[in-house]
Amino acid sequence: MPKEILQDEEILLDMLYTQQYLTNTYNTGMNICTSPQAKNQVVEILSEEQQMQGQLLDEMLKRGYITPQEADSLALLLAREKYQTP
Repeated sequence: MPKEILQDEEILLDMLYTQQYLTNTYNTGMNICTSPQAKNQVVEILSEEQQMQGQLLDEMLKRGYITPQEADSLALLLAREKYQTP
């Protein structure tokens, strides 16, 4: 039975999803840290993970695997009004 070979786009997308999972996990860990030293270490790791996520996004943009879309002005206005503090 032949092995399935993943394409670059699939690999990068999988890596991006993994980075998103990791940053969410480290963010949760940071929020529940009781030790300032541990919290600082988690903050450093979180920052590194976010940088890697940004690098992955940049590479995917460069290769044309993802295409940013302009935000709808009306949707932005409605979201701002919805979440604005009274």
